[in-house]
Amino acid sequence: MRLWSRFKNYLLDIRFWVVVLFLIRLENIQLPPYDDHGWRQCTTLSTTREMYEQGLTLCYPPTVMNAMHGGLIASEMPVFNLVCLVPSYVFGYADWYGRLVNLLFSSFGIWFFYLVQRRFLPERAAFAGAVVWAVSIAFVFARKTMPDVFSMSLVFAAVHFGHRFLEAGLRRDVLLFFVLSAVGMLSKIPAAVALVLLAPAFLDGKIMLKRKARLTFAAVAAVACMALWYFAWVPQLLAGGAMKLYFPFSLREGWQEIVTRQTQLWERFQHTALQSDVAFICCAA
Repeated sequence: MRLWSRFKNYLLDIRFWVVVLFLIRLENIQLPPYDDHGWRQCTTLSTTREMYEQGLTLCYPPTVMNAMHGGLIASEMPVFNLVCLVPSYVFGYADWYGRLVNLLFSSFGIWFFYLVQRRFLPERAAFAGAVVWAVSIAFVFARKTMPDVFSMSLVFAAVHFGHRFLEAGLRRDVLLFFVLSAVGMLSKIPAAVALVLLAPAFLDGKIMLKRKARLTFAAVAAVACMALWYFAWVPQLLAGGAMKLYFPFSLREGWQEIVTRQTQLWERFQHTALQSDVAFICCAA
């Protein structure tokens, strides 16, 4: 009975599943990016390789795909690429380091997502939510050389420290919130949606208004950093001849894509996010 009780405790511990899923996704991690989104991974690797050979630069993302026009690409701030270079400076350059880096950060992201949920949900519900995140679309994207899950993991961590600041008022927590959220959003705009996980705390009347105001200021400053990069600096790069990756589009163009592709929009929620129709039905239930 003791053995079974201990095993059951492991099964209901999110740390156990973080380790298990990490080990599962290590399979063939050293292979080149021939799977889905191979073109996007190669784009990221192009910038990483150029930064390794030409020197570090965050404001001017380099690429070999635009050699005739300055060799630059108008993309996210290459923070993810910079982190991917850390093992290269120790062991020499290899493409698959990007997969490993993303997998490591995504594993920490699951843990921080769980900690955030546990603040305003029962522990079992927080556990279930973290498992759903870990085995849905994040399970696939977490081992790709792309900044998608990397950026979300950083903002999850930022939200955790934001909650800690509201509870204890320590300056280091609000500083960590600002840095992690800013870097996460600079790595990928959609990561900003994770900031909504702070909403329950702001509705809590027991938390000091002064702390809420300070955290709001830090959040606005982080969003401003993101806006300066994507809405001011990226257009400057494009004007200078940088390669256009996917951005920018106007709000009108974005709205037209939503209106004219409603079936695909629904599919993003109903199938793509959870990787399964059955998983969506179970999640909804």
